[in-house]
Amino acid sequence: MIHCHAAAGRWWPLRLRPAGKPWRYGARLAPVLAVALLLPGGAPPPATAQDTRPTTFTRDVLPGGLVVLVEERPGSGLVALEVAILAGARYETERTAGAAQFLEQLFLDGTPTRPTRRDVLRAITARGGDLTVEAGWERVRLAAEVASEDFPVALDVLADMLLNATFARERFEAERELILQNLAEREDTPATFVFDVAHAVALGDTRLRHLPAGSPEAVRQLRYEDLLRYRATHVVTGNTIIAVAGDIRRDAVLPQIQQAFAALPVGSRQRPQPLPRRRPPARVERPAGSEQANVAVSARTPGVTARERPALVVLSSILGGGAQRLYQEIRDRRGLAYEVGASLLQLSNAGVLVAHAGTAPDNAETVAELLRSELQRLREAPPSEEELARAIAYLVDGQSVALETNAARANDLTRREALYGVAPPREEFLQQLRAVQPAEVQAAARRYLAPERLTTVVLRPD
Repeated sequence: MIHCHAAAGRWWPLRLRPAGKPWRYGARLAPVLAVALLLPGGAPPPATAQDTRPTTFTRDVLPGGLVVLVEERPGSGLVALEVAILAGARYETERTAGAAQFLEQLFLDGTPTRPTRRDVLRAITARGGDLTVEAGWERVRLAAEVASEDFPVALDVLADMLLNATFARERFEAERELILQNLAEREDTPATFVFDVAHAVALGDTRLRHLPAGSPEAVRQLRYEDLLRYRATHVVTGNTIIAVAGDIRRDAVLPQIQQAFAALPVGSRQRPQPLPRRRPPARVERPAGSEQANVAVSARTPGVTARERPALVVLSSILGGGAQRLYQEIRDRRGLAYEVGASLLQLSNAGVLVAHAGTAPDNAETVAELLRSELQRLREAPPSEEELARAIAYLVDGQSVALETNAARANDLTRREALYGVAPPREEFLQQLRAVQPAEVQAAARRYLAPERLTTVVLRPD
């Protein structure tokens, strides 16, 4: 991810980010082909309001299928704008592996009216705002947060990046070298890289070719012409989601958005690539880093619409942040890990549960066995009512903190739209979490954490 901002008249220097982390001038962004399909001039046709369920935001579908989500938050004086394209790593084919990472880099490399990366950035940061570009599993995001009166500027910049980024061949080759450098740095940060390996292997990508950060093999092999075709295929109306959150009115911003993106080529929403059905390997070992070993036990889980999803989210909280089973057993009681926890990657049609720890190399096998033992304990017995309540409270209360900013809310809106097809109200899933019972957690563990479904990943120092 790339991110940059200006404060108190001072410029913060740009830094290379580890591959796979969004560039935050904002987050990682995907490129859009300049083969825009121009619509007739004059006033844009009216938008069609969609989805009348009670919610804190509005959802409109513009002619051509462009989705606009608006969450009004009066009084803050700030507004966040996000443009998300369904062009993340999950949409790459074998031929286009690595394309999402190139989109992130090249969307920022200039347009005819803003010829350099500096010109693009200064259009936002010179006004004290943030600009973010990020390539993820499902989305390539372009995002900005500015003062409310600067919303037209942010809208113009993001539309210009999406529709007119030059994607010059010489910049493509320069970014190839930069991405490879970032990937080398990422492998030297095994506490991050272990998640790349655990996620990819659980999703059937044992060669690690389709990661948001890219992979050395895919980055070296991607052809310029294939990237341009990927951009043209994915940067279309039905594949694009726009979210606005902050001190703004829907009725005021909707016509502006419709006009700004009138040249976006018309096309339908696409689906991510199907996942392999083969069973993942029981164990993966790789050299990485120079000090500690990083251990993870991963398992593929279902997507966001699955009936067991709330129980799996609570299960992850029991292991990690809420009840902290892993921390208590491995860190507190035994003193074997520097860091330990659990996470649940949630995608539209799949997920990956990861239990992980960083430890001294000599303790790697002991810690791996303890991680597997804690998963087995959840299969054998349900959590207590008290433990369940702590885990659920951690999740529900944590959302209030996580969604404190307008930028986080705009990001959350495009994420839910991308995952569900139609973004549901936030409260809907919170109610499902509150209703989870201990037996449901155990049932989910029995189904998805069976020994034959687990992969143990061990990254040891070179």
